[in-house]
Amino acid sequence: MAQFAKFGISFQYPDNWVLDEEDALSGNKSITVFSPDGYIFWSIAVRDKENDPERLVEGIVNALRQDYDTLETHDSTLVVGEHEMPGTDMHFYCNEMVVTARANWIKTDQCVLILYIQGEDRSLARTEDVLKAMTTSLLTGIKDLGFRWEDNSN
Repeated sequence: MAQFAKFGISFQYPDNWVLDEEDALSGNKSITVFSPDGYIFWSIAVRDKENDPERLVEGIVNALRQDYDTLETHDSTLVVGEHEMPGTDMHFYCNEMVVTARANWIKTDQCVLILYIQGEDRSLARTEDVLKAMTTSLLTGIKDLGFRWEDNSN
């Protein structure tokens, strides 16, 4: 396993996956990891704690809606260990493939994290355990740094 550690976050990812720090190098606190076949990606964005995470996710949905008129959405909650990450699941067609995207968030006392996962449905199903392990390592790494979770319930 490879390790990423910057911006107050850390996570593990398979060493045959490709880490892209281009957004981070341009000033955004966002890191993306691509599967070897390129059909899946897992991305984490670190935003200031003052940001409204629901609005950030809504922005992602609206951006996809502009590109994909077949976009279907529904609210979802990603459960990773003891943590619940509210968000939105999205489904659309791209190049004759069914694509699923998930945008979930968690708010800590120091930041808002937006997790975005996207992939072709069959590939996504095959890599679900890998994606969950990456997310678990992210949340464990943040907890190890002393971040406290804010209550996501309304």
